Amino acid sequence: MSGETLEALRAENAALRETIEDLEDTVLGLQTRIEQLERGGDDGARIPLEVVNLRLDNGWTTMRAWRRYRGLTLDDIAAATGFAKGYLSDVETRKKPLTRKLRAALAKALDAHPATLWTEDEDAAIAAE
Repeated sequence: MSGETLEALRAENAALRETIEDLEDTVLGLQTRIEQLERGGDDGARIPLEVVNLRLDNGWTTMRAWRRYRGLTLDDIAAATGFAKGYLSDVETRKKPLTRKLRAALAKALDAHPATLWTEDEDAAIAAE
């Protein structure tokens, strides 16, 4: 196999993996919305005023504001998402970026729509993945 063919296959593989990840995010978002609607709750696409105030008043990330709004600890979120408490703390303190996989897991754990879990500055970190 030539070097060019191998590189082309690697590039195609990387593109397909990214597409699969995007589709997985979409599926998780739809599953979360279905579960919320089945419970008769809000679709979660709105950000409660309390979350906005927590974020603005304290300079917190959206993730931390939602977590505190829900009355959850980092241990609670770690148990619900499968992510390590230390990693979650680093994301909350902006030492590490909010990833797509974490965003999808947080949406489920926080009973919130994924679109409500980040802001433009956090979105830039996701885009840079």
